[in-house]
Amino acid sequence: MISVKRLSVIIGLINSGVIFKEKNLAARTMGTLLMVSGAVLITLKVK
Repeated sequence: MISVKRLSVIIGLINSGVIFKEKNLAARTMGTLLMVSGAVLITLKVK
């Protein structure tokens, strides 16, 4: 379930670049990757 919730972050990033033509997508991409990797670590229960 957590992967479906985190997918909305990636979709939001794509929408902001494609539809809204926002600038500074590199920083937003880094933040998105950090959030998604954290969700993956939580899902895998890495200690």
